[in-house]
Amino acid sequence: MLNIFLSLLPSFMHTKFRKLMGAKIGKGVRLKVGTYINVPNKNLNIGDNVQIGPLVIIQCDNFKIGERSKIQSLVRISVNQIELGSYTTINSFAMLFGKKVTVGDHSWIMYHCYIDSTKEVRIGNKVGIGGHSFIFTHGNWQDYLNGGPLSFGPVTLEDNAWIPWRAFIMPNVTIGQNAILGANSLANKSIPPNKIAVGAPAKVIGDTPVVTSPVEKVERLKRIITDYIEEYPKAILSIGIDTLENLNQENDLLFLINYTYEDYKENCKNISMISVIDHPNSTIYIADNNRSVLSFVDFLTNYGIRLYKIYL
Repeated sequence: MLNIFLSLLPSFMHTKFRKLMGAKIGKGVRLKVGTYINVPNKNLNIGDNVQIGPLVIIQCDNFKIGERSKIQSLVRISVNQIELGSYTTINSFAMLFGKKVTVGDHSWIMYHCYIDSTKEVRIGNKVGIGGHSFIFTHGNWQDYLNGGPLSFGPVTLEDNAWIPWRAFIMPNVTIGQNAILGANSLANKSIPPNKIAVGAPAKVIGDTPVVTSPVEKVERLKRIITDYIEEYPKAILSIGIDTLENLNQENDLLFLINYTYEDYKENCKNISMISVIDHPNSTIYIADNNRSVLSFVDFLTNYGIRLYKIYL
């Protein structure tokens, strides 16, 4: 009853009350109406600017969620121990059950996913799990004493793995770093890093494309910009292209939004005063609330570039 009552309070009152009860709740947390959280107060840790709800049910012995992560409406989480990283999203109608689930930063669990963690499920950073996908760490139904099959084992999705929609992952499977499992595929065996596997059961058909040349990255970015201009010819947008050498980083690109390249060169020591997209190391952009900026950022999602707003 206490938790139901709290979920009906305005978020700032909920946060203040929870702090008094021993929970760790960051600044700017938003809990929508109808959200039910049943976690021992000392084991509840919610980072800054987290958004949860409405009509979300969370029942855990230990629950931790990093800053700026989102749990959308009608999600059910009933896991003994769950840890979600920062900038991670769980879309509506997802269901997580079992003993232990860990999810890294910038990962995305999409609509209607079902994750069973009878054994541990480990999801790395920047992992995409498409909607209507299923992850199981156990499989049994028929009587084991009379010969029924039985399987138990953890599931691991390593960093930057991509699981498109309607995939099925069985126990004791690891999807390697940068690997891709095709849509409607069944993974009953592990997939090595940097490989593409499709089918039921899934079989490796090739390597995941990787671009390491800064020159090719620039050419790809130029294509994105050209496509954007063709689709939005009236957009007001200045975009410069450069490596991040001026920021002591390597092998990456700097997107400059609403700022000319010449202006950037003159003001690179005052980054907070301009609109910047730093990708992919942080996958965060710093910007004002400019319509052209927001339109371009939304457009980038068509190319697998997902960015997050931080206003300074």
